[in-house]
Amino acid sequence: MMKLLSEQMGFTFNMSQPPDLKYGSINEHGEGNGMVGQLMDCQADLAAAAFAITLTRSRYIHFTKPYIDVPKSLLGYKGEAAATSLWAFLNPFDFTTKLVIAASFFVVSFVFAMLGRLSPYRQSDELESTDGRQRSAVV
Repeated sequence: MMKLLSEQMGFTFNMSQPPDLKYGSINEHGEGNGMVGQLMDCQADLAAAAFAITLTRSRYIHFTKPYIDVPKSLLGYKGEAAATSLWAFLNPFDFTTKLVIAASFFVVSFVFAMLGRLSPYRQSDELESTDGRQRSAVV
């Protein structure tokens, strides 16, 4: 793409990699390395890479608007396989939160049971026959 632009617009360019092959960071003294350092020292006019736009970098170099936003990923140490249990989803919660979850389970169960009992559309355990006698249904 740069070659096509240079032919159409009449400029020359040279593509290179930074000597340390890094994107670059800025230390506490305001000195940069990698591509960021080359931009800061005017050794390069532009850098095309998948830079993370950070506050520190934006203080020293200018960024264009990103044309694509790649969501960040979370990486973690795999380590040894831990034994899992059916209740492992509760591990992140403290004891009080676990009690509230358990209590809400029983409260919601009780409310649904009462609503089922009081509903005019509930199914009856008893069936009426055509002769008016009651019959029990086994479910």
